[in-house]
Amino acid sequence: MHANSATRDQRPGETDELLTVKELEAMLKIDAKTIYGYVQKQLIPYVRIQTNLRFRRAEIFEWIEQQTYRPHLAKHRAGS
Repeated sequence: MHANSATRDQRPGETDELLTVKELEAMLKIDAKTIYGYVQKQLIPYVRIQTNLRFRRAEIFEWIEQQTYRPHLAKHRAGS
């Protein structure tokens, strides 16, 4: 019925590995309570399997990229 939905967003070479909150906590080095807060506020991609939360590793890496700030070099340097 939903066979295509599992592979719909997969890219070649990507794994669809699911992480637990504990595993994500270790990977991101942030507290589990913070992760639950992000889920509640819908700030982080997640999968709910009944009462269990899981996080697709590939989606988490994409989310991290979206959260990354890369400042542009200033056009005018100090003292110029």
